[in-house]
Amino acid sequence: MFANQYVENDALAADIVQSVFVKLWQLRDDFMYVHQIKSFLYTSVRNKSLNELEHTKVMNEYAQKVQEMSKDSFFPRQGHSRRKLPDISGCH
Repeated sequence: MFANQYVENDALAADIVQSVFVKLWQLRDDFMYVHQIKSFLYTSVRNKSLNELEHTKVMNEYAQKVQEMSKDSFFPRQGHSRRKLPDISGCH
């Protein structure tokens, strides 16, 4: 599959191709020639794949920053106790 040249996950590649075909179906009246459809499909799959790679990169960078922040957190992960808050449900 063409999308696999960009993303290594088969399920993600299939999702990308499926979403591009849905978009093609929505825009089907705009295409008059077969070569337009072929160009649209290849370009759209490439662009969507690159967008997914960029999105994954941003998410990984964010996750790494969160991990680093939790190491230097003001509140230590271990040794803290959770206080039970008083029940105020009966108060009006």
